[in-house]
Amino acid sequence: MKILRNTSDRKISINTETNFRTDLGWEESFQEFEQDTLKSVINPAVNFETVRYAHKSCTGGTGNIEQTDIWFYFYFYNDQDPPTHAGGLNYEYIGLTPEKNAKVIRQDNDSFFRLEFYKVPEGENPNSSNRKLVFTKHLSVPLGEKVYYMPINEHIFVPVFTGSNYRNKENMYLFWFQDNTVMDGTLMSGNTFYMTAKFFNTIDGQTINFTNYDKVYSGVTSEEIDVYYKMVIDRSDYSYMIYSGATEGRVGCSTDPIRFYSTSVSSSSVGAYGTSGTSGTSGTSGTSGTGGTSGTGGTSGTGGTSGTGGTSGTGGTSGYGVTLYDCNGVICVSRGGGAHIKTTVSLTLGKYYKVNDPSIDIIRPDSYQSINTTDLIIVSNGPFNTCTEACSAP
Repeated sequence: MKILRNTSDRKISINTETNFRTDLGWEESFQEFEQDTLKSVINPAVNFETVRYAHKSCTGGTGNIEQTDIWFYFYFYNDQDPPTHAGGLNYEYIGLTPEKNAKVIRQDNDSFFRLEFYKVPEGENPNSSNRKLVFTKHLSVPLGEKVYYMPINEHIFVPVFTGSNYRNKENMYLFWFQDNTVMDGTLMSGNTFYMTAKFFNTIDGQTINFTNYDKVYSGVTSEEIDVYYKMVIDRSDYSYMIYSGATEGRVGCSTDPIRFYSTSVSSSSVGAYGTSGTSGTSGTSGTSGTGGTSGTGGTSGTGGTSGTGGTSGTGGTSGYGVTLYDCNGVICVSRGGGAHIKTTVSLTLGKYYKVNDPSIDIIRPDSYQSINTTDLIIVSNGPFNTCTEACSAP
């Protein structure tokens, strides 16, 4: 820089500097870095508040009305050879006799179903190695549905639940975080959960697992496909829906309940009217021998006839384990399984029959039984392939 002295023109000439400002934006970056550093040092704001999620309403059931009920059916293996889930909505197959069932109250029976809800990393299928248990829900025996059991003329509990014993109200509440800030930085974020079930039997201490489909006894189970139902929460209205595995079809409404099927036979199964045995020795226990059919096939218990005196199920009296249905016009409504009846004619398992009885509209025989009763159900029409078809018949 050069300063020229001039008495006529008193000016200072300074060369202009060209600056491309390569540091432009550095200040903003430092401010952002400072904020991130402070957040890592000082506890950041995380929303730990939990809110209540209710089952999203659906239309169905009697009168086709909107309901928030969520329906669960739990099927146990029966005592046939080989075991199946036919007539499996029956606590007899886990050791609870109808007589004790009719008198059971919450304080007298601690057996319960446990629904387990898991989170898994986004995009992965659930299995025992990647799942994290987040909460559970218990359904005890006395909170289930009741049906009228004709052989003892009493109402008994069946393993059918609506998520709550209060009908047509928001029920089966689940509690989870209001937003995902708690799960930020983990692989467990998102709105998807996976649900499975177990039954804890206090009669014999056995734990029974369940699958989401009717598996053939001793069949192979794929955990990622056969065990879980998918649950998705909606934070916009704090609701949730349940979906059935790979098909992604919604389940849980009265017209399409959530069905769980046991994976093992209970060691406490009492059959229809007694305890079956493999030794075939007779005695006061009423265990049938090789000449008779034990459990449902023979007449067991203290009055049971052992050995060759046993009366086989299919070859003896016309007895059946059945599921009962009511007709509301042409709409068919299930009352659950577990009932045992005699009929005037032979029936085909799995078909539907209209009956001439003031307390029952439709029956579906699920298994053969030997029944110690003189009560008869008069079949008036059938068989039909569906319950709706039976209800529509004259």
